[in-house]
Amino acid sequence: MRKMVGHFIYFNEADARVLTRIAKSRNESKSAIVRKLIHIEKYMKTLEQIEINNNILADFLQEFKHLGKNLNQIAYHLNAHIIKKNEAKSDLEKNMQDFAQAIEKLDKKISKLEIKIIEKTRTPSSNEIKGE
Repeated sequence: MRKMVGHFIYFNEADARVLTRIAKSRNESKSAIVRKLIHIEKYMKTLEQIEINNNILADFLQEFKHLGKNLNQIAYHLNAHIIKKNEAKSDLEKNMQDFAQAIEKLDKKISKLEIKIIEKTRTPSSNEIKGE
C-alpha cells in the first residue's frame, strides 16, 4: 500500500467554496478531488491544445463575422441601387437616342456638303484627234 503524506494547502475563500461544492456534488472528500486534479496534469498538454484550438476558432469566427458584415454591406448597396440602376438604364437609353439623332443630323449636314462626282469622261488622245 502507498504511504500517505500529509500537506496543508491554503485556499482563498472563493476557491475553498468551489472545492467544497465540487466535493459535495461528487460525494467525495476534498482530498480525493485535489488528488484527481493533480492526476489531470498528464492531460494538460491536451487541454492546452484544446485552448489553442478554441482561440484559433474564436479568431476564425471573428474574421468570419467581419466577412459576413462586409457581404451584407455589399448586398445592401446593390439592393439599394436597383431603382437607380433602372434610372441609369433609362438615362442610357435616352442618351443613346440623342446620340443617334445627332448622328442623323450630322449625316444630313455632311450629305449637303458632298461634292457631286460626275462620271469622268475620257479625253481623246492626240492620235484620235489627228485621225478624224
